[in-house]
Parts: sequence; structure tokens; C-alpha cells
Amino acid sequence: MTTLSPNFWNYQYKEGKDEWTSTTVDGTILKNFEHLHEASKLNILLPMCGKTGLLLSLADKGHKVVGIEWAELAIVQFFEEHGLAYVKKEDKDVTVYSAKNKDITLYCCDILLFNRLAGSFDLVIDHGSIGCVECKQEKRSSYAKIITSFLKPGGRIIFSFFDYIHSEHPSIPYAVTEDEVRLMYSEDSFKPLTLLQEIDVKEAMELFSVKEEDDVHFPLWELSRYSWKIVLLTKK
Repeated sequence: MTTLSPNFWNYQYKEGKDEWTSTTVDGTILKNFEHLHEASKLNILLPMCGKTGLLLSLADKGHKVVGIEWAELAIVQFFEEHGLAYVKKEDKDVTVYSAKNKDITLYCCDILLFNRLAGSFDLVIDHGSIGCVECKQEKRSSYAKIITSFLKPGGRIIFSFFDYIHSEHPSIPYAVTEDEVRLMYSEDSFKPLTLLQEIDVKEAMELFSVKEEDDVHFPLWELSRYSWKIVLLTKK
């Protein structure tokens, strides 16, 4: 199965192989968000959201939260695991899940084919979803174009990614470099990026509570170069 298919992702959630659903990642990104955001209510998008707890954390802070995810099982698991009642609606090429008592709406669809929310958001939180897009310029350019279209003028992206040499781990989470980010979100449309946080191998191992002898999918200590970066981009 290709990683760029809903069947692949649904299988991972069915088998409980969703290591990327991480409270450590959620908490780290949330701290950066809390440092930056204004007190006002924001319209926030989480692309390829999976069942991240960020959806609920942000809604509990009073924001309007939207997620896009093509693994329907991840969406169902999110609502079930947080005890949230929801309404499901089929709408042409997308299935819409809306929480009954929280301002959370999740769209089940392929994000690269979804453009009905263009210009709607104050903030996009890319919590590693770019690492699910193949390391091909045309794929990542398409992804960046659709993400850019979702933002209002002056809107921002909090962008979390793992920077390493792709050939050393040619699997998810795929590598992303700062140069690629600058290429995808050029200074024609965005202000120069701001590095919010950079986490090295030692820090990451402590945060994720892993040791070199552990059998894990992503043995980051075996890479010749690794850092987890969280950056801020602002649309002109």
C-alpha cells in the first residue's frame, strides 16, 4: 500500500500503529502556539489532522477548529476516545463530522483535492503533516499551494517537521529541510520564516522517552543529521 492512500492510513489506525499520535508533539506545538497567539478567537486549520488531541485543546481555548483527514477511522477514533458526540453528513465528495458541543469540524477527504475553505483561516498548524507528503517537489508544491490558499492575508502557519537526510530513512515521517520550506512558501507570498524551536537528537530522545536499544520505527539516533524544527510563516 502506498502511504499516499486512505487505505494505508486506515490500516495503521486499525492496528494501533499510529505512533505519530503523540501527546509530546501536541504539547510542544501547543506551547509555541500559546506563546504566539492573540487572545481573540481564531479560525484554525489542522491539515492531515489524524486524531491529534490538539483539535480538542484548541477548541477548549475558544477557537474554531477545522481538521482535514482522509483516514475516516482516525476521525471516528478521535470523537470516541474523547467522548464527544458528533453529527456525520455526506456532502458530495467529502464526509463532514461536526462535534455537537465543541467548535470542531472534521472533513474526511483528500486535502490536495479540497479547496472549498479557501481564504478562511487565521492560522494553519502543520503538526508534521508535511512529513506524510512524498519527497517530490511537485507533490510538496501542490500541498503548499493548497495550504496557502486556505490562509487569510496576514494568516500564519506553525510548521513542525523533522530535518534529516531522507535517504537514511526513506519512510514516514519523511524528511523536510528548511530550504524546502523556503522553496514551498516563497518570499513572494510569505515573510521570511522565524525559527520558534529546534530540538536535537538528545532532547528528542528525552522528550519521547526512547533509548538506543529500543526497537522503534524511527531510530533518529542512527541518522547522521537530525533536528525537529518548529517554524512560523506569515502570509503577506
